Amino acid sequence: MLTTTATLLALLAPAEAPGQLPQHATIQRETWVMGTSLVITAQSAEPEIALRAISAAFDTVRYFDHLLSTWRQDTELAQLNHAPVGSNAKLSPALAALLDEASRFKEITRGTFDPAIGPLVDAYDLRGVGRTPDPASLRTALAASGLEQFELDAANARAKRLHPSAWIDSGGFGKGAALRAAAHALRSRGISQASLNFGGQVLVLGNPPELNLVAVAHPAKRDRAVAALRLADASVATSGQSERPGHILDPRTGQKVVPWGSVSVAARDPLAADILATALFVMGPEEACRWAASQHEIAVLLLIETGATIEARWNRPMNDLLLYLDSHDVSQTSNASPRRVSCDAQ
Repeated sequence: MLTTTATLLALLAPAEAPGQLPQHATIQRETWVMGTSLVITAQSAEPEIALRAISAAFDTVRYFDHLLSTWRQDTELAQLNHAPVGSNAKLSPALAALLDEASRFKEITRGTFDPAIGPLVDAYDLRGVGRTPDPASLRTALAASGLEQFELDAANARAKRLHPSAWIDSGGFGKGAALRAAAHALRSRGISQASLNFGGQVLVLGNPPELNLVAVAHPAKRDRAVAALRLADASVATSGQSERPGHILDPRTGQKVVPWGSVSVAARDPLAADILATALFVMGPEEACRWAASQHEIAVLLLIETGATIEARWNRPMNDLLLYLDSHDVSQTSNASPRRVSCDAQ
């Protein structure tokens, strides 16, 4: 979980010179969309421009909610999820492109990300009171899950559902897709310095000194920040199970992922950050660390619960972003110094 803990960020933020006046007004607005809060803070010499840009960004995110939500029946993705088996469903270019990207991320993560886990969500009743499915029910749900249960023709914006129980859950990629589009809406309207906090996933446009610091919370204590990152034209998402234990499923096995800590992923593309944070959490710390070591642009920070302390591991790209690590809460036994890259040393 990402946080903007005031004390930590105040300590790290640069101080203004005495008598220095801000060159830009800072405008902040908040809305509730996709079941969570979206806060946009924008800087502009012309406040009216910022207000109009923020309004357009909110409208853009609402469009993605109407495109991707599976909590109601009137969205385009919900209609695909209920399309007759074998029928050739026409998709909007936006949805076709997103599903094509989702397919590529499934390959990149070797299956730890797969949004077509609807039958597994149903088997565990994750949207209800919850239950533990019996082995036979779990096998049936797993057989009906996976993007292979959909035949996607992205070039012609069409798709077929191949199994009567198959459906795609946008929870693993919807916020990232919406954030990416919201950022475009802001930039195209003249906003180059801003931060967006969408239910914990943060995106920073430009490099605004007052807005570019993001705190990362303790995996089990959301109100305690244990690390801080400085972002510029990047987004960071964190995945863990402090809020809803047992809600993350492994698409490969259908099993619930055993809580072990948290993963924070920073990337220029908010969609990549959103997807990869959960995918790496599903991998587990050892596999996630090996995956992170192979990356040259995706920054990864693992906070691994080891009893009384937390072990921190990160890859080389995270070196450029990581400003602070709380030595009282975080053990760095695998890092000889705060600058050592433990994932790359494996």
